[in-house]
Amino acid sequence: MTTPNPPIPADPNQETDAPLPEHDPLDQPLRDLLDEWWAPPADLIGQLPGRGGSPPLDYLNHAYVTRALIECDPCWSWEPMSYTDDGQPCFVRDKNGHPQALWIWVTVQGVRRPGFGACDRPGTPDSVKSIISDALTNAGMRFGIALSLWTGKHGTDAAQGSSPKRTRKAPQKPAEDAGAGEAHSVKEAGKEAYERLRDEFGKETVDGALATFDIARFSEITPAKEKVLRASLKSRSAVQDATAMIQEHFAGDGDGGE
Repeated sequence: MTTPNPPIPADPNQETDAPLPEHDPLDQPLRDLLDEWWAPPADLIGQLPGRGGSPPLDYLNHAYVTRALIECDPCWSWEPMSYTDDGQPCFVRDKNGHPQALWIWVTVQGVRRPGFGACDRPGTPDSVKSIISDALTNAGMRFGIALSLWTGKHGTDAAQGSSPKRTRKAPQKPAEDAGAGEAHSVKEAGKEAYERLRDEFGKETVDGALATFDIARFSEITPAKEKVLRASLKSRSAVQDATAMIQEHFAGDGDGGE
């Protein structure tokens, strides 16, 4: 049995009694990333020479893209969409077999989005680095980083100054005495959640993730926030494990052949 669609008001401007959806507060770091990096400061913007008489192209260097990602999520990660049989990233190759392009995934705050990078001169010593840098910049755009450059509105709507408009807090460990007036049971539950994450992922990694969510008290680690924290930490851990396996694989090959 199907559920009928709700009736559409005759007047599109007519108000309804249905409440507007509220933003999930756990999405706030990604919303902050968009707000802060939609239009990067003018002195961070570089220019590439135009082609065929076209004007120069504004761009944000991948180092600043990486900075934006770290500020939003110290545990962010990227990975190729696919691997070859020997564990290497599966590049799109030109007719001579040189890497020319790559599809990747970038994960920030547990949210994974695609990116695509390419280079103009495959086969040159820095071609692979150029491909990866381009892919990170492209994926960063999908999180809102330097999105104004893609709309052609940079310079009109861009923020002024030499740094993003909002300063993020330095990493802090949840302070046991910071919530003296809070209910004991809530505080203890948050402390237990912190200890579970710490035992699974390590103190330094967890403390960095807590700073990303501006969590400074045990009582702020609610079950919902623990779930999102765990998703972000697991994503990072999976990439680290895969990297370790690849390195071990090639280390073993090096030991066995002369």
